[in-house]
Amino acid sequence: TLDLEDILDRNVVANLTRLGNKEHRSLAFTLDRPMELMIHAIGEGEDGELHDYGWIVEGRSRETIWEMRYRNSEHAGGAEKNRSVQEVLAFAAGSYIVHFVTDGSHAYRHWNEAPPFEPERWGITIVSIDPGFTPDHVAAYDPDDDPAILASIRHVRNRTSQSRRFAMDRDGEVVVYALGEGSRGDMYDYGWIENAADRSVVWQMEYWMTDDAGGADKNRVYRGQLHLSAGTYVLHYHSDGSHAFQSWNASPPHDPESWGVTVFRVERPRHIEDPSRGR
Repeated sequence: TLDLEDILDRNVVANLTRLGNKEHRSLAFTLDRPMELMIHAIGEGEDGELHDYGWIVEGRSRETIWEMRYRNSEHAGGAEKNRSVQEVLAFAAGSYIVHFVTDGSHAYRHWNEAPPFEPERWGITIVSIDPGFTPDHVAAYDPDDDPAILASIRHVRNRTSQSRRFAMDRDGEVVVYALGEGSRGDMYDYGWIENAADRSVVWQMEYWMTDDAGGADKNRVYRGQLHLSAGTYVLHYHSDGSHAFQSWNASPPHDPESWGVTVFRVERPRHIEDPSRGR
């Protein structure tokens, strides 16, 4: 049988490793068929909480389908706070984005305690364990050039109001993915959708419908589906004078590049399964 080092050097699908302090890196890829992938991640954590960690989202819905969690981690050698997670999951064909984030201390070449046994793998490595895997089964994915995007307003900075028109050629479902600033029940950076014909608001990002977006508590995220009738719509986004893309006054969200709002056409359902279920 192959040892772990050999497996991680073969059939690489995504590699975000050797991360230093205060880094947030991401990599997007498309699988042309379902396959089983091994996820191997090493990061910093203690007292039940991870400080350096990774996660994977579905490319279009941005739904988190895997996240590195302390409770699933093991000691990675060296200081006790070096934690590793190794899991095998069955991925559907489709596009995915893998992220890894580090805080301001104890990372590759910046250790403040003993490094892990595999210091060069600080971060996340994803490999295929399918016997018939070839590199041709994986392609680069550009989230900004996805044909399913109907309209997008991203990288929103302070004091900005932007809009984009888009059309629905038939009745159908769309996925709305939005990040913005909100606290105490109010949103300060937020998006909304209007019907172009009568200017009626068909969706608006409200605090009560958002979840924690990572980083500061005021980073809020909305992911959801919306039914739209055939017609023309206008996507809007407004930001106030503080805490926006590349002008954060507190910790940024896990997906800072998407600060704003994106609308995707729903084409077909996607899912991810744990192959251990049912065994």
